[in-house]
Amino acid sequence: MKRLLHLFDKWPRFMLSVVVLIAILCLTLDGDAMGVDVGLFEGSDKLAHAIMFAGLSVVLCLDLQRADWSHGISWTRSVLVFAVASIIGVAVEFMQLYMPTGRSFEVGDMIADAVGALVGTLIFRLILRHVDH
Repeated sequence: MKRLLHLFDKWPRFMLSVVVLIAILCLTLDGDAMGVDVGLFEGSDKLAHAIMFAGLSVVLCLDLQRADWSHGISWTRSVLVFAVASIIGVAVEFMQLYMPTGRSFEVGDMIADAVGALVGTLIFRLILRHVDH
């Protein structure tokens, strides 16, 4: 696990977060969703939103943590990551509302994004606590 956490240390700071954000924007704003159909079961689209934003919050935490591996990410930074990821989720829904993407505005998606962001942030904190840096 230690090696996996340090895998991206040589990348420019926040590059991983930008890559994940671009992937999320492509998946959520493309009218065809790049040929991906998440209608596997009732609520599967909400699960997909939660997973995407959990991933975003994990890489945001990782990018912030890379500045100092001597101790874990602070609660203040954790709250900041959760807030930033959640705000991005809200912004994406409003982009869907106002852009002709063929996608729909849903409050449920915003909630799923925020829940995913919270879970991702907490998972990162939990993993970091159990890894010797």
